[in-house]
Amino acid sequence: MQLLAYVTGLPPGNRSPLRAQVMRLAVVLLYTAGLRRGELVRLTLADVDAQTGVLRIRESKFHKSRWVPLSASARSELQAYLAA
Repeated sequence: MQLLAYVTGLPPGNRSPLRAQVMRLAVVLLYTAGLRRGELVRLTLADVDAQTGVLRIRESKFHKSRWVPLSASARSELQAYLAA
C-alpha cells in the first residue's frame, strides 16, 4: 500500500506527463499478474484487451507467448490508466 501511495504521488516529468499513472499501473501489473520486468516493458496497446482484462505476453521466457488474465482490481487500474 505504501508503494502504491508513493508512486501515485509522483510529479509529472518533462517527457512523461502521466508518470504517476504509468508507475502505478506498472506496480499493479508486476504484483498482481506476476509479470517479469522485461515482459512489462515490452507490452504494447495491441497486447491489451481491456474489456476482458487479458494481457498477451509475447515471446517471454524460452520464447513462448502466453495469455495472462487480470483480477478485477487490476482490470480497473488498467481501464483508469487507459482513460487518463
